[in-house]
Amino acid sequence: MHRRRFLAVISATTLTVLAGCSSEETPPPRKSSVVEQLETKNGMIRIDLANQAWVLSRYTPPRSSIAVGVAAAKGGGAGSARGATGRAGGGHASAPRTNHGWAWWHGGAYADDWYEDHDDETSRYPVQIEEIGVRHFGSDDVFKKDRPGAGPVDWDWTYRFPDHRIDHPIRKPGWYRVGAHIVGKRVDHDFQWECIDFEIRSVGQSYTVGKEWKVSPRI
Repeated sequence: MHRRRFLAVISATTLTVLAGCSSEETPPPRKSSVVEQLETKNGMIRIDLANQAWVLSRYTPPRSSIAVGVAAAKGGGAGSARGATGRAGGGHASAPRTNHGWAWWHGGAYADDWYEDHDDETSRYPVQIEEIGVRHFGSDDVFKKDRPGAGPVDWDWTYRFPDHRIDHPIRKPGWYRVGAHIVGKRVDHDFQWECIDFEIRSVGQSYTVGKEWKVSPRI
């Protein structure tokens, strides 16, 4: 009886893995280049946007649309299949990094393997930024209680059809999110939001920005 039960469990596990349902098959966050840099200047958060913004996606356009390129550069870092998640709770120093040097939310070594295994399913699309949102969450303790996932939040302020740079006034130190709503430049598709979470600290009479996390939806 016990042997039959054991074999049944093994068979079910094998079928699950063969069906691609193991945790290693969890898609990683998508790659993109939308926000180029964040810094503080004269009491403002300076948001520099990419001159040629793009996103990697598994979106398949109609035959009449044009997709640009395939795949993207590999990111570095290490992590488990679940990826790094430690915003406002430690983990930033050891988190995997994006090409911009930001901590990569849910990123990890598994991401490179996934992209290599699925490079024929992904394409790189040029995008335009329709809107920038800014939200102040508060202190570490406040942010820990309600850390949002990928996507838009209830923005404190929005900027429609922004230029390449936005200066947003700093009202308080603490955790912030900057989000960019992106749409296809050559395909008629809404790619939703790319976000950066970060901490603003006061240093004397000025401010510094740090602990940046790139927060993207899974591809």
